[in-house]
Amino acid sequence: MVTLTSKIEFHYQKMDGSPVFDTKVLIGQVGEKVEKPVHFTLPGFHILTEKHPEELIFTTCNQEFLVLYAPDFQQLYVRIVVAEGVEQEYALTAKSGQNFDTSKLGDLLFPNYRLSITYRDETGKIVKKIVDKLPEITADSTSNGNLFFDNDPQVLVIEYVETITSMTVRYVLKNTEREIAESRLLDGELGTVIVEPIPIMIEEDYIFEKIRENSARRYSNYGGELIYEYSINSDIISKAKFTLLNLADQSLSGTAYALKALLVEPTATAAEIKDLTAKLESETITPSALPKSNKKIVGAPEMTLNELLTTLTDVRDILNKIDDNYQNINNKIDDLQTLVKPTDKAIKLPINEREAPAIGDKIIAINTLQEVIDFRDKIFNESENLIN
Repeated sequence: MVTLTSKIEFHYQKMDGSPVFDTKVLIGQVGEKVEKPVHFTLPGFHILTEKHPEELIFTTCNQEFLVLYAPDFQQLYVRIVVAEGVEQEYALTAKSGQNFDTSKLGDLLFPNYRLSITYRDETGKIVKKIVDKLPEITADSTSNGNLFFDNDPQVLVIEYVETITSMTVRYVLKNTEREIAESRLLDGELGTVIVEPIPIMIEEDYIFEKIRENSARRYSNYGGELIYEYSINSDIISKAKFTLLNLADQSLSGTAYALKALLVEPTATAAEIKDLTAKLESETITPSALPKSNKKIVGAPEMTLNELLTTLTDVRDILNKIDDNYQNINNKIDDLQTLVKPTDKAIKLPINEREAPAIGDKIIAINTLQEVIDFRDKIFNESENLIN
């Protein structure tokens, strides 16, 4: 019995018809099926089409087929967002490994604007950044499959962002979100470092502590804040505590309890503490809180001894802040207070009288209440000068 055979030939050509490989010849028995043939690989090209049926069978006639190679062109789809709702689209091509010719997109730059671009590079990584000009974008090497062009194109999206942008600066209590001053907007060029002088004090009630971690340090198109943290001036805290300390032997009022609670509240502001401290002082250091005596000196200015003592107490509060070098002023006040008490009766003495009369078991060592007032004013002036 004679076995009939036939052959199948594969011819390999480029798109221009030029051969790229020698003809491949397969010989087999008539009726025999041919496994899917494996063709040659041509770098920079892909097989566009194989002009043969899906199932190959050796027939009584010899068969010839053409394997056509097309260049591996990669595509870059470009989408330019000119304005909201307004877009322009382009398509660029390049061979694998080559750069796309983005100059074909024309001049993309406008005054006071930069380019925000997003694209996939040749390694498959997504790149997103703000630039002054387009970078070189290299074509990837994804397979074209059996298509003439790329079946997995790269995409470049271009948007415009203003070069001048704003950044919010906030002033808050340390480790809280309690704002102690109105936030500000700083304008600057996109991408540049924020240059903002650190305010040392806000209304002289706060001390700058630090810039909060992770605060924005550059002007960005994607939001962010620069946050300064402050603590309350220690003088305000000390005065509040001293006022409470003076009430140690007294029953605490509602104001005192409120002030104690405020001193341990992290979000309490300096103004809140100062207001409560002043309120507590007005409740505890008033003429009504002292032994009552409404007797006034004949011919003297309208001031009771109780009011005078209150004034002297205020002077002492001021002098407590003065250095020990001025203790002699305190001594003068002490001497005066040993002579003038709410229970004493003051009289106006003749101007030529040299010896002061006894009042009870006390001696008035001054001629008129006006001298007390003059002395008080003198102490105030000395204290003010020393403090300043």
